Amino acid sequence: MIEQEIATTFVESLSRSAMGEFDRITKLGARVLNVPVCLVSIVEKERQVFAGQVGLTAPYCDLRETPISHSFCQTVVSSRRVVVVNDSRNDDRFCNNPAVVDLGVIAYLGFPLSDRFGNILGAFCLIDSIERDWTEEEVDRARDFAAIAATQVQFQMEKARWRSLLDVMIHDLKSPLAAADFSARLLLERKSSFPPETYPLLDGILSSTGQAVELLKEANSLERRRSEENSCDLSSVLQNIVENQKATAELKSISLKSTLTDSSALTNADHWLVERVLDNLIDNAIKYSPRGGEVHISIFEREDMIGIRVRDSGPGFSEDDLTRLYQRYSRLSANPTAEETSTGLGLSIARRLASQTGGSLELVSEVGQSAEFETLFPRA
Repeated sequence: MIEQEIATTFVESLSRSAMGEFDRITKLGARVLNVPVCLVSIVEKERQVFAGQVGLTAPYCDLRETPISHSFCQTVVSSRRVVVVNDSRNDDRFCNNPAVVDLGVIAYLGFPLSDRFGNILGAFCLIDSIERDWTEEEVDRARDFAAIAATQVQFQMEKARWRSLLDVMIHDLKSPLAAADFSARLLLERKSSFPPETYPLLDGILSSTGQAVELLKEANSLERRRSEENSCDLSSVLQNIVENQKATAELKSISLKSTLTDSSALTNADHWLVERVLDNLIDNAIKYSPRGGEVHISIFEREDMIGIRVRDSGPGFSEDDLTRLYQRYSRLSANPTAEETSTGLGLSIARRLASQTGGSLELVSEVGQSAEFETLFPRA
């Protein structure tokens, strides 16, 4: 249970740049070991999240996770040992695992990944879609890559810890330093009532508190600039998505009507996550709108959040649909209007990714009305 909580904390601290580092490890591992899929998997209670991945097909490459039911890596975590599978179809431990069919996991080689205290958070694993007899040399090479991945896990955890400590320090020092600076200035205004030999001491106190306040301001400014550098402009993202989706919409004579602000609408949410959420919503709106229909997209503000509304001109959802709206692989009452494919994962993915940004995704239209979704992102 403790390890699962640590794993969840680690997943929540993952930035896009950190996932990029893990992706590089998995790409090199897949190339050296000549396998189609390589993962750095972090195992939580109900899912496994891929901090690093190469070779996964859609939608898993975008979602970067699977339900725990599809996880071979949970066996690595629970056993705390390397797990070698030559053919999962003939292995009693995994022959009934849905990943065998859904993801084509036939051969599997997984090593446990631990933090610096020995807690097992997940696995570094190699996957092949055909039967494979793992050689001793391949196991040794995989072990080396697992060690590199574990080092990166520990580095990212330490980095997140120090980031949190700095945030706490900046926050907690503001008030006492400001009070000390204010008191020093009051004393200096009344220094004529003190003995002359105390004047240098009063000047020193004011100088020291002033320097400390300025250092704190500088640290806070650096943190603010870091936040701004990581922010993304929703207007710009939407304009790019609308432009990219125009060709698809024109094939069905659908008009994309967007009400976007001229000024920037900045959010602290990760650019990649925002793009995936909005692209998914707009793609769905086009998919379920009839030929000659319209898709409306608008930006609005609500307290400390920035929102996007996407409304199609399709039939919307039934009462029964509402109970299964965000479930994976759900087949709802409406069908794509031009025989487009649907995996039943779009809304599930979009809502999960929106949640990862610190925002939300909700259906705001009534039963039987054209579907309208509202997604919120934290304002920068």
